[in-house]
Amino acid sequence: CSIVVPTDDPAAKNLPGLPGVWMLGVDIWGGYGQFVKTLARSTQIVPDNVSFHDATVIGRHLATAMNQVDGSGKVKEGDWVLVMGASGGLGSFCIQVAKWAGAKVIAAAGTDARVAAAVGVGADHGVNYRSQDLAAEVMRVTGGHGADFVCENVADPIMFNKALYSMARGGKMVTAGNASGHNEVPLDVRRLYLFQLHIIGEPREAPGGLARAFERAGKGGVKTIIDKVYPLRDATEGHRRVTGRDGIGKVILDPTLV
Repeated sequence: CSIVVPTDDPAAKNLPGLPGVWMLGVDIWGGYGQFVKTLARSTQIVPDNVSFHDATVIGRHLATAMNQVDGSGKVKEGDWVLVMGASGGLGSFCIQVAKWAGAKVIAAAGTDARVAAAVGVGADHGVNYRSQDLAAEVMRVTGGHGADFVCENVADPIMFNKALYSMARGGKMVTAGNASGHNEVPLDVRRLYLFQLHIIGEPREAPGGLARAFERAGKGGVKTIIDKVYPLRDATEGHRRVTGRDGIGKVILDPTLV
């Protein structure tokens, strides 16, 4: 859905006819609907200079990235930040939020093309963790210091500990996803306690985070990575592209396309 239509709900008196965004298909039914009934408080006005396609990605991921990096991570100027799965929706926003804080960002992904896409949204360095030794490369880039903060939203059984080995003493890792499809990963507990590392689960946005995310997007400079946009009739093809991992970035269904 991309348009808020008139309603008698007094809570929505400022919304009729304005663009909005919902977390459809996650919090409520209607992700594939041309129209869906929802509560006024579940809507969010989208700035005029933000397209609906960009708003789809921003509404899903930017507020969470802001909460991970700023809220849980407390990332500050000069920190080294490692972002796993860096070309995805959440990863690409973690890169940008960390850069806004003045951090130095290393983007890690599984192909050269995905690494290039992540560097394209602002990362300072890129690592292909399928062809390079992730921990060794991070230590080389940081001069042996390691990453002060890691955005780990992949949960790859092989790469999770390698991300752990990339961390600086006292570093933080925040996780909010398992894009690999795995719910369980090995954990080097000895590394965890000897290096005084912190692993934090934070899958949510902070209160008011969505409004702040769109306020930031309205100022310009927020970059999205969108692979393809499909009309609703091609939803099956869109799902095939996602499950086949053929693209880079988000695959979007647009019910307004003919």
